[in-house]
Amino acid sequence: MKMIHRRSRFAAAAACLGLIAAFPAFAPRADAQRLESSMPWIMPFDVGQPLPTSPAKAITSQRQVYDFMWESFVAINWPQLNGGNRAQPDRNATLAHWGAGLESEGPVVWQSYRRPNEVFVKPKQWPIKWNDMPSLQSLCATPGIGQPMTVNSFSTNYSDFSDGLNQPFIQANYPTGPVTDQNGNYLRYEVGMNQAYFTYVGRYRYYNANKQVKAVARYIKFVEKRGKAPAPSNKRKAKRFQPLPNGTEAYLRNLPDYARQGIVEWKAAWKILGADDVPERFYRRAAYFLNPDGSCAGPYVAGLVGLHIHRVTKNGGHIGATFEQVDNTSLQPEYSSHKVPGAAGLPPHASLNPGGETPPAYPNGYAICGPLGIGCQSGIGGNLPAPIKDGQALPGAPQLTNVVRAVPIPAEVQDVNAKWRSQLKGSVWFYYQMIGAQNRNIDVPNPDLGPGVRGAQVSNTTNLINTTLESYTQRGWSCAQCHQNAFPLGVSQPLPPFGQAWDPLHTISFLLQNAQTNK
Repeated sequence: MKMIHRRSRFAAAAACLGLIAAFPAFAPRADAQRLESSMPWIMPFDVGQPLPTSPAKAITSQRQVYDFMWESFVAINWPQLNGGNRAQPDRNATLAHWGAGLESEGPVVWQSYRRPNEVFVKPKQWPIKWNDMPSLQSLCATPGIGQPMTVNSFSTNYSDFSDGLNQPFIQANYPTGPVTDQNGNYLRYEVGMNQAYFTYVGRYRYYNANKQVKAVARYIKFVEKRGKAPAPSNKRKAKRFQPLPNGTEAYLRNLPDYARQGIVEWKAAWKILGADDVPERFYRRAAYFLNPDGSCAGPYVAGLVGLHIHRVTKNGGHIGATFEQVDNTSLQPEYSSHKVPGAAGLPPHASLNPGGETPPAYPNGYAICGPLGIGCQSGIGGNLPAPIKDGQALPGAPQLTNVVRAVPIPAEVQDVNAKWRSQLKGSVWFYYQMIGAQNRNIDVPNPDLGPGVRGAQVSNTTNLINTTLESYTQRGWSCAQCHQNAFPLGVSQPLPPFGQAWDPLHTISFLLQNAQTNK
């Protein structure tokens, strides 16, 4: 790896900026995608409701939710307007095109969402405006059109484990360790929040850990005394904890049309494109990686391999969906020149295992190997790569991870993927697929319980994972099973039960836990 060791964060940033010219600038092309929506750059407001002003339709099938999250995927991956506001789509552009070689693509909307370490800073650093640029102290380079981005990390102070390298936690403060691709390079992770989430955090001062704790205590006291939830408040100095916004709140009405929605948070996984990869099959960005020891690695051409999207809407409630690049664990001819004229050919093997159309079988979906893939042991309890801590240098010869999909993609999801595959010909997003979505059970609606409750009665699925983001927890695991443990600061044992009175505390989002104090 090419390292730029930190003399100071500012010095590292200056050194990284000198390497930008190694990558060509993004030039939008005239390829047009035949998308059903007349405004595909607008994030759909709710399931069956394209805009806030549109009449809402009842959710009668799970397929509606899948299409809604595909529409969200297209909107969030729309090209960013050069010189515009954060997360402002370029309405005159088209989706990232079928490209060739190592040419890098331009940034898309979600890449200018705010990262947690740009929001949950010392409270005295507030107020922060949405369009303020982050400090170079947290970046290797300032991202922009044709410039390398920096894949930074998840968060600020959740633990001392490197959250930009290790996978999400399966136990409190214990991550599952990193994942390496077949080139021996680590996958890298990051997370971000949209303008509605940012506005909510700033309005109620939940960037301040003390404010959160006090608001939660007052909320709990109200419910214990009256047996019901307090009415939501639009006041900036609301005393009790306020629910995450679903897009209908009065304080969101002045946001631009492309930002008028409830919270959206994303979690992304990237890989360095190298030997045996076919670059044009990936959404590509020139990228630096900020290492746990503060050094700057790169620039590389990085390919997006996984993307979680979590949304909150009035009609749909909490909805989580996950997408992957199609070559992660197996080779699929329907996404190649074998079946689609003009598409790129298949690579010789999957990104995360040495197999082709029929990948190897590993118990629990993974095997841990020594350097260079020697001495592989199939996934068994406790057989995980060691997590990497902040301040630690990257190992010189990392363990290799082989990953396969342990749980097949449901047939109905595959049907929806086929529809979108036909619409996205000519775009790099043709090479991406939905793995599934998790939401309240549409067949047996229960308005009192959110999707965080385990069991088929209230959730449409109990097993949904992304092979790049939950490689080691594939069987019997889901978005909600993890995120049902997400609460604001101030919630302690015993945890609040599920039900209308307590639903606002079940945020299903861990980001609020990054709040800090001035001390």
